[in-house]
Amino acid sequence: MPPVDRQDLDPALSETLSTQKYGTQQAIDGLRVLPLKAHRDDSGSFVELGRLDQAGALLSMPDFAVRQINHSVLLPGGVKAWHLHLSQDDVWFVPENSRVIAAFRDLRRNSPSKGQLQRVTLGGGEPSLVRIPAGVAHGLANPFETPAALIYLVDQVFDPADPDERRLPWDVWGAEIWERTRG
Repeated sequence: MPPVDRQDLDPALSETLSTQKYGTQQAIDGLRVLPLKAHRDDSGSFVELGRLDQAGALLSMPDFAVRQINHSVLLPGGVKAWHLHLSQDDVWFVPENSRVIAAFRDLRRNSPSKGQLQRVTLGGGEPSLVRIPAGVAHGLANPFETPAALIYLVDQVFDPADPDERRLPWDVWGAEIWERTRG
């Protein structure tokens, strides 16, 4: 049979037709996704999150010194966004039995990736660490059926008297960022 051109399709459907993108998206400057190795056997799995030097710096990210470690649970349907730190960097880890949609937006005026939006799925059996530099808005959503966990390291101790925690509305760049991809 001969190939079909787009104009040979039903006009009502051809307007909504799109092509899925398979390439990698442009990365935000300083945002780092570091894949980790999961060691699995018949009884379960083990993932090393990191090793620290004497000063508390992650050996895999030597310019990041851990000052505080936190754990958060996101219930099904939950969205925690958008957060922004002016001086604090975060390193996120989503355990392999959890899965979340994470999104990042570079708000730094002089960044080569200023304005860039990056969206990734974290967890789901593929362990990784994600470094989020100060000035990059970040958030996560759990559109899945089970609670999801987030373990995160920060390079500053939280100070409730002077918190480095700014917020933007969860849907400031559209609610669809937090929805599951279908198709």
